[in-house]
Amino acid sequence: MTPSTSSQSLPMISVVTVNFNTAHHVLRSLETLSMDSHPRIAQAIIIDNASSDDSREQLAHLQGKVQIEWNQQNIGFGRANNQAIEQVDTAYVCLVNPDVRLTDKSLTTMAEYVDAHPDVAAVGCAMVSRDGEVAAESFRYQPTKTASIAKYLHVPKGVRRALGMPDYYMDLDALKDQSEPVDVDILSGACMLMRVEAFREVGGFDPEFFLYWEDTDLSVRLRQKGWKLHVLPTVEAIHFKTSSQSRQSVQFWLQFGRSMGLYFKKRAQESL
Repeated sequence: MTPSTSSQSLPMISVVTVNFNTAHHVLRSLETLSMDSHPRIAQAIIIDNASSDDSREQLAHLQGKVQIEWNQQNIGFGRANNQAIEQVDTAYVCLVNPDVRLTDKSLTTMAEYVDAHPDVAAVGCAMVSRDGEVAAESFRYQPTKTASIAKYLHVPKGVRRALGMPDYYMDLDALKDQSEPVDVDILSGACMLMRVEAFREVGGFDPEFFLYWEDTDLSVRLRQKGWKLHVLPTVEAIHFKTSSQSRQSVQFWLQFGRSMGLYFKKRAQESL
């Protein structure tokens, strides 16, 4: 993959995707980006976290076009991203989940925004469903412990608000006509473009988080270092929300709860 001569003066981008039993989505995700012709994409790395399906067969034809690493065990989402980003020599990295469709235009707009804003560590976009509805998690506040536990226990939003618990998410109705960048507390790891120097400054994803909450933890640590996190509401990526773990499964809720507990334990230790 050779970038065009005209792009050499611009910061280049590495695209990173972590796969676990979702190879068909990886293929479709990469199809929406012109991996061979986008002027600023220098490399693409896929980390396969010991998939147990036919991912190796499905992704085999990409060898030579993208870098694929086959882990012998599932080391978790954050550690797999760390594994990839340790190797990149580009200024920017774009994390893209297999179930996200990010277009060339969207990637270019995000990169140009970071180019122009040296105080911004990372930028996200409006995550939309296949029906075009903007997902609330696109615009996130830093979560509080009480509200997080209540949400985890499925306490209705109306009850949480009546009790004065802050919401996770910004008001989408207030943002529906927003065209200016939005300063957020938390960026979704499903799709973000980030300065590699900022990522490395904070030590990357905390490997203690196997899955879930690692992006929340990373976002907090970036802001603690003085970096800003922005979302571009006019830039969209389709998020199909397919996962190797069903959100209805006991496994999902156990893992989510473990990671949530770890996150708030870390925050409590910081305040001592």
